[in-house]
Amino acid sequence: MITGKNLIIISQARSGSTLLKHLLNNHPALTMEGEIFSITDGYLKSIWALRFFQQCPHLWIALRKRICGTSSYGFTLFPFQLGNIALVLKRLRSKGWVIVFLNRHNTVDQVISHMVAQKTKNWHSYREPHSVDHPVILDKEKFIHRCLRVDRNKIKLNKLSEAFADFEVSYENHLNNEKQWQPTCNVIYDLLGLKHVSVNSTMTRTYRSGYADIVLNYHDLCNAYQGLSINNPESNS
Repeated sequence: MITGKNLIIISQARSGSTLLKHLLNNHPALTMEGEIFSITDGYLKSIWALRFFQQCPHLWIALRKRICGTSSYGFTLFPFQLGNIALVLKRLRSKGWVIVFLNRHNTVDQVISHMVAQKTKNWHSYREPHSVDHPVILDKEKFIHRCLRVDRNKIKLNKLSEAFADFEVSYENHLNNEKQWQPTCNVIYDLLGLKHVSVNSTMTRTYRSGYADIVLNYHDLCNAYQGLSINNPESNS
């Protein structure tokens, strides 16, 4: 088997990394996995294995690459899943890996998406969106705390992106519009040295209704974040 280039996607939760993974996996020469440094995605079965490979990340990456069965391999990484992510990226870059950064600019929808998914247990939807029978109320204090954390992480990701990104993907500009799926994947396929293939996904929007209808205090949360942004210049919307 001819060995091709490999790919790492750096992102945060609820930013579209699962959709991008599904789209890229349309290519027969690429195996695109999810969060391999996470127990929740099923790649690691115990906390002990996770802690071991967090100390030896390149060993785990090499093992996943070895068993993938295709010339090119890729996975998703959230910054908090490893200690010194800059060193990891530097080493992968030296080995010719393609580094893509994925960002969701709308912090409010990103955080609300995560909190609603935790309540409904509906993280993704395939073919048909989910219905929410009973609207939910989200805790404002937890919402603000998570928004601050997400915005702090975005600042860190922006600095890493400036140093390492081969391509930057925006959820709003590249993934939220189906017409942008193909050109976005074509850019990544080009970076990997792969031929273009047609891409599609059975993933749909998670819910039939918008968050303004699902979350009873949606507008209150939006106003709270707007006030937070005014009082805290480091917050990004």
